[in-house]
Amino acid sequence: MKLIARWLWFSIGACSVVLGGLGAFLPVLPTTPFMILAAFCFTKSSPRAHAWLINNPYFGQQVRDYYDGKGISFRTKLIAVAMVTASEAYVLLTADMPAVKVVMTIIWIAVSGYLLVGIPTRCREDDVPVSGRTRT
Repeated sequence: MKLIARWLWFSIGACSVVLGGLGAFLPVLPTTPFMILAAFCFTKSSPRAHAWLINNPYFGQQVRDYYDGKGISFRTKLIAVAMVTASEAYVLLTADMPAVKVVMTIIWIAVSGYLLVGIPTRCREDDVPVSGRTRT
């Protein structure tokens, strides 16, 4: 049973890395949330894959910033919320079952709330400051 669970966690992590990698080239697909999910999955399945991800020269800094409590950029938050909202809109327009719409709306509220409030917003020189002011 443990082998199946490890394989499942690793598979989800690998898919997240692929989606995050695509997000580096596609402006509508966020990279950071997928890499954070991959890091979480790899901690459950493969210490080697986890070490590779957090030491990766392209994605590692984002994952380390999140785990160190520094958060993710404002831009990344906006893109992630926009993608979740687009998915929610699609479900609301296409789903025939009211129960599906209700469950997906609850998930949308929870995920968006966590992204906006639960994760700290990192401000760097290349990010839009949260307060709209420049840093001193």
